[in-house]
Parts: sequence; structure tokens; C-alpha cells
Amino acid sequence: MTTPAVTAFTIIIAISGAAVTVSAAPVCRAREGFGDPLRVQALQAGRSSGIAKFRVHAECEAGAEGTWTIQFDNAVRGTTHALRPINTRGRPRTLKPSRRNYRIDLYDKTSVCRDLDPPPGTKTVVRGPPGRRYTAFEATVTARLVGTGALAGLSMRRSATVYCPACGHHSRGGRIYVRLPRARRRGTRPEPHLEVRLTAEWLACAKPSSTLALRLFDGETRKDALNALRPYAVIEGLERRIEATGRDRAARIPLDWSTICRRSKEWVAYELWGEGDLHRASGGGRGAVQVDCP
Repeated sequence: MTTPAVTAFTIIIAISGAAVTVSAAPVCRAREGFGDPLRVQALQAGRSSGIAKFRVHAECEAGAEGTWTIQFDNAVRGTTHALRPINTRGRPRTLKPSRRNYRIDLYDKTSVCRDLDPPPGTKTVVRGPPGRRYTAFEATVTARLVGTGALAGLSMRRSATVYCPACGHHSRGGRIYVRLPRARRRGTRPEPHLEVRLTAEWLACAKPSSTLALRLFDGETRKDALNALRPYAVIEGLERRIEATGRDRAARIPLDWSTICRRSKEWVAYELWGEGDLHRASGGGRGAVQVDCP
């Protein structure tokens, strides 16, 4: 009666021993074919521009457990400034185990240029597509994936170059307004002009790489003028006439009546157009008025 018991015990030990030798802790591996995980979007207007996205596509085995964190840093290129963290989350995220193999995206994003100012003497360049160019400086964004447990093998570091606005958002420097007189009221006729409210510091940064022109469109109705495709007149070279006044005091740049009154229709639409940061200070878009020409 003892032999079967010994035989059964021996089989159990063999099965148990085989399980120990072939089993391993479940892990997660990166899925191929998705390119570099760190991507930086094209810069948009504003100080918090240049969105860096870091995404790792992984495939995890059943029962995989661990934590992961994506950390971002930025620094001005060509300076001794150390990298500094720019995302505020930073707490490890827990990987939830599953009974079967599954896929997961490790993802985070941040705004690279937030509160990143170029030190004095930093080299600047002009960047951006036509109509949206701006003065910029080079910065570096670094993303680090820190994994533990099953995700430890995915830990990595990537860096990319990004161009941040050197002058900052126009709200830091002021605004430029177009003032065209509407139809005559009570016999008064204010003169057409640009109203400029810009600080000297912001203008010194923005003006060298900027051009500015006033484009005029006409139409039988306000909607027609706003939707017109070809301007009937363009007043160029306005950047040479703009001077700093401060945000609390306005300067007037006179506009020529004869140019404005070339229109053949009742409504006149206007927009400031050009390159660089001065164009951004206009706020963009069109306005329209019924002009009462002399």
C-alpha cells in the first residue's frame, strides 16, 4: 500500500519541478513599427506652445504587473542651464494585471515652452509658415519613461529640438487696433488710423523680423466684404511707422483716405497681415464697417 503513495508523491515533485524551471515573470515589450515615441507638434501662437507627446505602444503578457511614469524636461539650447521638469503629474501609474495578453499605450504630453525665456544673447531665428512666422529660439525637450516590474525593460530616454517664441505672446507687449470711421454721425468725421499700444521691450524683440500691411476688401453687404478673397488695396510698410508707447498710452498712425476710398461698394473689410510677431499683435481676423468717404 505504500508504493502507490510514494509514486504519486514522486510525480507531484516532477510536475512541480518542471513548473519552476519553465515559468518566468510576465513582462511587457514595445510593439514595433510606430516610429520614435517622442513627437513635437508645430508651434502655435502663445507662450505655452510646442506640445511634446510621448507614446510607447506595448504588449504585455498575462499577469504583468508594474508601474510607469513619463517625465519631461526642457532647456535652452547652447546654454549651461540644466534641464528642469515641466510636467506636474509625476506620480507612477499602476499597470493593472490581466488574465490574458493585452496591449497598452503609455502616453503623456506637455507644453514645452511654458515660462521658458531665452537668456540674454541667445541666438534667435525666424520660424513658421507664411503668415504665421515668429521670432524663436532653440530649446531641447527630453522625455523619460521610467518603468518598474514588468515595465522595467521599457525604460528609455528621448530628446528633440523645438523652437519656442522668443518675444512671448503679444498680450505681454500690447495690441494694435485698426480704427476706420463709420458712416458720418452728427457732422463729425474721425480720421482713419492705427492705434498702437506696445511696450518698448516687446517691440524691440518683435520688430526686426516683422512686416505689417493693412489689406482692404469691399462688398455690397458686410458678409460679402468679410468673405472677399482679393483685396482692392494694400497699405504696406506699416512696421516702419510703429513705435513703442506702452500699454497705457496709445499712438496713432494716420491712414490715407484716398487709398481707403478706392472701394466701389458700400462695405469695407480690413485686416492686418504680415510676417512675424507684429502680425500676431493685431489679434488676427477681419472687421468691417460702412465707410463714409469725403
